[in-house]
Amino acid sequence: MTAFQYAVLKYVPDPARQECLNVGVVVAIPGEATAEVRTLRKTEANRLKWLGVKDDIRFLDDLADDLTHPRVPAGGTAADALRRAHTEWGGTIRVSELRAALHDDVEDLCEELYVQYVANPRTRKPVTYRDRAAARRTVAAALREGLPKEAVQTRVTVPGRYAPRKFDLGIGNGTLLHAIATFSFEASNDVLQTEMDACAWAIRDVHKMTPGLPVTVVTIGTGRRTDAAEQAYQDVGARLIREPHIEEWARGVTSELEPVLRHTSHM
Repeated sequence: MTAFQYAVLKYVPDPARQECLNVGVVVAIPGEATAEVRTLRKTEANRLKWLGVKDDIRFLDDLADDLTHPRVPAGGTAADALRRAHTEWGGTIRVSELRAALHDDVEDLCEELYVQYVANPRTRKPVTYRDRAAARRTVAAALREGLPKEAVQTRVTVPGRYAPRKFDLGIGNGTLLHAIATFSFEASNDVLQTEMDACAWAIRDVHKMTPGLPVTVVTIGTGRRTDAAEQAYQDVGARLIREPHIEEWARGVTSELEPVLRHTSHM
């Protein structure tokens, strides 16, 4: 578990009336000048109309961009920026005091806090399927059974020929030894297909820069597209692992990489 700090963003159009609406959450990444941000989704923008906002909520997108990479002095952190914003911001957007939370993944934590503090509780629907975040947690837990926790990293960025590419997980100790993408076949087919096509392109791009980097795509759930996806990823130099074989695959990766990680940790 990692100790994170977070703040809630409040929209206060008229300080005299003291009316406000929670419009976002910000999770500071420990020791870094970056943060994970979620702001009110466009599907719930009508809630702001009661406070005088018409149709344009693009100011929330600008706010999210500013808080994702806040301006901080050299050596400063996102948490420092949020503390300063809490005491200094007096406009229509206010930042709450920092609060603490323990979690394994900053993206999952930010989404959970959004649901808790920002999403309309009247329209909140229980999740009836396992999403990509659930797939990532499943794979991370299997890998951490045999590898040091710090060796299994989330949200790794790998250089590509055309652009940096993000993967759900990575294994390494200063040097990336294995990149991993995760998917849930229980998600919407349209969304799933778009994400998997983008992942195939990312793998192809990364292998143009680092041909020898092992890349694995791990899936949970079942679907008619699994066989086609397996062939597509083989074509770009990746291996696809299905849910029943995750633990076996994780043990194999551990057996292969644990000696390398142990050696590099003593260098």
